Amino acid sequence: VESIERSRTTLDPGSVRVATNYMERRCKELFHRDNVGKIYLVFDGKRCPLKAVTNDDREARRRKNLTEARMFKRQGRRDKAEEKYKMCIKIHSAFADAVAAALKRIFAKN
Repeated sequence: VESIERSRTTLDPGSVRVATNYMERRCKELFHRDNVGKIYLVFDGKRCPLKAVTNDDREARRRKNLTEARMFKRQGRRDKAEEKYKMCIKIHSAFADAVAAALKRIFAKN
């Protein structure tokens, strides 16, 4: 969360790998266990004008949680800080694009 706050262009390869592995497992589960023939993954991060109030509320909660996470971190209350950091994660388009590209590479082989 903090690295994204400092630089909008920061992309953590480890986080991309974890997200990609999770999505790959879920897709393979659908293919093999549930016999799904084709999957369309949609990474929709576009802002919808009809949800402007909802999006503004979410951003306000995210900012509040980020402030509280930083406060708990300064106080050495790592467990509470981690809890608050989890509540203010924001997925940026570069991250979604990286995961989508990795999944495309994986499933293009199949």
